[in-house]
This record gives sequence, structure tokens and C-alpha cells, in this order.
Amino acid sequence: MSARIHKLNRPWVAAAAMAAVAGGLSAVSPPSHAGVDPELVCPRSTTTETVAEPGRLVTKFDLTVFRHHKSRRVMNAVHKWAGPIRIDFVGTPYPYRDHVERVFRDLSCLTNLRIYIHEKNQEEPGFDANFNVSMLSRDELDPLGRRENLDAESLKYYLCFVAGGLDLQQDDADDLFAAIGIVDDLSEAETRHCFVRLMTRALGLFADSDVVQPSVFSPDGAKLDYLSVNDKIILRTLYDPRIERGMKREDAMEIAREIIPELVKAVRERGVEALYQR
Repeated sequence: MSARIHKLNRPWVAAAAMAAVAGGLSAVSPPSHAGVDPELVCPRSTTTETVAEPGRLVTKFDLTVFRHHKSRRVMNAVHKWAGPIRIDFVGTPYPYRDHVERVFRDLSCLTNLRIYIHEKNQEEPGFDANFNVSMLSRDELDPLGRRENLDAESLKYYLCFVAGGLDLQQDDADDLFAAIGIVDDLSEAETRHCFVRLMTRALGLFADSDVVQPSVFSPDGAKLDYLSVNDKIILRTLYDPRIERGMKREDAMEIAREIIPELVKAVRERGVEALYQR
């Protein structure tokens, strides 16, 4: 497993590393670059969802993109992924892997990021993953909680958890790394929701807000296993080329106030596909 994972200094990452070793990830077969490719055809679909008014979406953008999800502190610069995302799985069964791949294809269309997914193939060279997707058993998590002296309430935080990535804002864009993990005793609906929530959080939508509903990033969005059209507008705004990585919050917000009305108008006229950059 990449040494970058040790920079994250989170208890859950230790559990992910433990699971990876147990599953033989350090000697995993080299991959095929399956997943999203330059010829990707983005999904076409109509939506009956209500598109929020631009002013509310601007507020949602500010609260979701520039607030840390746990501490709620304001972040004063744009945090967004740069370069391709290379995904590896640990202990994630195929029904959920298929779900993750579908969501990442949608995310690629919205962000214009190249996304590659690890597949075993002995004939190809090594695969340097920078995005780890793991499912752990409770038997693997509980010993970690005891070792880290976590009480039951604190341990709940690691049932559906993202470590590292953008909220640490590494200086080197090529050195970004994220790990997401879910404990496998959650219900299927909770697990599917967690995957969508964590994958999108790892790309830069950090904090919850109930300003716009429905939203994966709100208390009422706990059952959604897909991004709502309004969530897609927020993510698409963040990854608009006019908003640059590291840009000051006030400058980014000024540009967001221009972009969001444009996107709302386009979606109302042409549907969700108006948001795609690929």
C-alpha cells in the first residue's frame, strides 16, 4: 500500500491498512485500466427533481465547499482534485463495486477527471492507486477501537469514513490520496448512501447543509444513493475551469455567483446532461 496513506494519521486508515495486508493487497495482481476512459459516453436521463433557485445554490455551495465536515471551520481556499483518480478496492464485494463504478462514471462526467479502476491482469504493469475503497468487518474495527481507546460513540464515526484527500490539501497536486471505508454491518441502503457521500466528499463537497433539499449532504439526504440534481450543480460548479485549485474563497464565490445561474438555466432547458464536461 502506498506510503502516502501513513501521512493521514487517522485510526480508520490503520484499520484499512490492516485489512489490506490481510487481503494481500501488497501483492495484488497488476491492473487493467478499466473504468472511465476518454471515450466515455455520459448517461442521458431526464429528471423530475426540482432545481433550486440560484441564490440558494450559491449559499449551499459556500456552506458545503468551504466548511470542514467535522469541525465546521471555514476553509479559505478552494480544495479540488487535480489529475487522474486511480481506484483500488479492498474487501469490497462486486455488487457494491458495481455501484461505486457507476457513481464514479457520473462524477467523471461532472468533473472532467479521468478515473481508472483496478482490475487484476497479470500481463500489465503495476498500478499506483491514489484512491482506496474499503469495506471492513466489525471484527476488524472493534480491536482498533480498543487499541485507540475509542468509546462506542466515537467509533461510530468510523462506520462510514473518508480519510485524507482534499481537506488535508497537500501542496503537490500529484500526491493527493484518499481512502474511504465502510463497515459491512450497515444495511444495504446505508452502505450505498455512504459510498456516494464519501466519494463525493473526497472530491471536495465536505459539509452538510439543509439549505437545499434533497441533498446527499443534508440530514434529509441520509437515504439517497445517488447525487441529486442540485448536488450535481454544486459539484459541477466546483470543477468549472474558472474556479482554480487554491483560489481564495472570496474570489471563488464571486465566480460561483456567475456559474450557478448559468448552470441552473442550462439544466432547466436541456436536463442534467447540460452539466457534463465530458
